[in-house]
Amino acid sequence: MTEAAGHGGGEGHPTSRIVKVGVIVTIVASIAGLITTGVATLYSAWVADDQLKQSQQAAEEKK
Repeated sequence: MTEAAGHGGGEGHPTSRIVKVGVIVTIVASIAGLITTGVATLYSAWVADDQLKQSQQAAEEKK
């Protein structure tokens, strides 16, 4: 009765294993995307800060 209900101790259906692998790959890819976006945003903020400092320095030198 447990096998009919899907609670058997066997290996399970091959499709369910593929779905689980797909879910894991999707989660890992999403996390990698978030990390990449965070690093790119941080780098962009550093570049913008540097550009602002250079602009302020150039404005001070013009005075």
